[in-house]
Amino acid sequence: MLVAAFDHLIAPDRVFAAYGLANIAGAIPLTPGAGTPHGEAILTVLTWRLVNFWLPTPVGGLAFLSLRAGPLRGRARPHAPG
Repeated sequence: MLVAAFDHLIAPDRVFAAYGLANIAGAIPLTPGAGTPHGEAILTVLTWRLVNFWLPTPVGGLAFLSLRAGPLRGRARPHAPG
């Protein structure tokens, strides 16, 4: 566990419980409700989820292409002595 790298140990059952609770809390769909008309609230949530889901794909693709065609292309990786 990562926290053990900082000299702190946590019981595995507590880690699994925290992980499970965080996933359950993250799965609860929250929609705006402070007086927002129903149609605009739905459109806002759908737009956010679309951007949140699809935006990483082109950004990752551009990052990949920059590594394939950019200034770091073709550089040899340093090898460990041995």
